[in-house]
Amino acid sequence: EERVEVETQHDFSKQPPLLIYLPGLDGFGISATAQFDDLSSSYEFWRMSVDKGNVQISFSDLINSVVKFVKDATSSAEFIESPREVLLVGESFGGLLSCAVAMALTNIQSKKF
Repeated sequence: EERVEVETQHDFSKQPPLLIYLPGLDGFGISATAQFDDLSSSYEFWRMSVDKGNVQISFSDLINSVVKFVKDATSSAEFIESPREVLLVGESFGGLLSCAVAMALTNIQSKKF
């Protein structure tokens, strides 16, 4: 069962860099919500949220969920034809998670990260 949800607020008529926001321990990024509209005007903005009903999700599961999302997002024909940067932005605990995800993604070749 998928326990991590990623939401978008982007107009897909442009090809800006892909920005994935990883929240702190609250699991939603509530403190950064005011910045999301501005970020979505410059980036294809995605925000991870974690279901608080399942507090036993492991750090490895979080890493794997975000890595799977990035791999799926960057394997589309549209992305392959027009590669763009992928930025991971983490707040608090999300900063640690973004570093772990970046390390896991170093094994992916032929993509611009």
